Formats: sequence, C-alpha cells, structure tokens
Amino acid sequence: MPHTIFPDELIFVSPGQRQPVPSVAGQRHEMAYDAMGQWSGTYDVTARAAPGDWQRFPGQDSILYLLSGRCRVEWGEAGEHTHVMAGGDFALVGQGARHRMQALDDGDCRFVVFRLGEGGGQTLATLPNDIRFVSAAQREIGEQGLDVAQAGAAGGGSGS
Repeated sequence: MPHTIFPDELIFVSPGQRQPVPSVAGQRHEMAYDAMGQWSGTYDVTARAAPGDWQRFPGQDSILYLLSGRCRVEWGEAGEHTHVMAGGDFALVGQGARHRMQALDDGDCRFVVFRLGEGGGQTLATLPNDIRFVSAAQREIGEQGLDVAQAGAAGGGSGS
C-alpha cells in the first residue's frame, strides 16, 4: 500500500471549520488540516503601509498559491530580494527561507498554503533554501511543453 498522509477517506473543511492560528503582524492565518507533517490553510496578507513581520519555517517547505490581490514578497537575510505576485501565481518557499509580505492594492492578498515537513511527513528536499515563483503565464508555457524554469529566467519569474 502506498504511503499517504491522509486517511482512507475524503476530508472536507468548510470555511467555518478552519481554525484561526497565531500569525505574524500583517497576516491572518487559518488552518484547514495539520497532521503527519502536512499543514494546509489560508493566509490573508493585510499589511499595506509597510511589510509584515519577517518569518521563516525551519524544517518545512511551503507552497503558496495567491488567489487574489497583488503582494510584494521580500526575502533573504537582509531582504535583498523582492518579487510582486498577482492572483494565479505560486511561490515555492524552501525550508527556513526568511521572508515577509505586503499587500499592494486595496484588498487583502489571499493565499492557499501547504507546508510539508517535520513531524514524520513528506519533505520536498529538492527545493532550494530560497524562493521560486511561477506565474500563471509560466504555467501556460509549461503546458505547451516548454521548460518553465527557462521561461522564468527569460521572463523574470524568480525576482531579484
């Protein structure tokens, strides 16, 4: 039987069932699922006047999908890298990558987040200890059979 982090049944989590969890200044977090090294939930970035607090997740890789809004992400030990995400973009955050976010428009930035690692779950060991971005346009390029990494390098998809 293949290893799985979910039980042998379907799990549904409606908005009213998500649990608020502590978060850094400038963000609201809600947890949908947390077991066997896999955490999933939503993040709302509310910081507008200035970026939110710095954060990192040692031992966990994160996959962020921006549902709506535009958000500036800063990362690196001194915040030397920046990238603007828009609805439909993914960010892949390596274990321990120091980062913070700031909403750029009137509305909040709403993310769906998956964190993997620690606690006996799966770890994406192939992710580097930094952040990579994949835009909606790059996914379309990938669907056409082109190398998404090359498209990102040509189109500025990994911020600097």
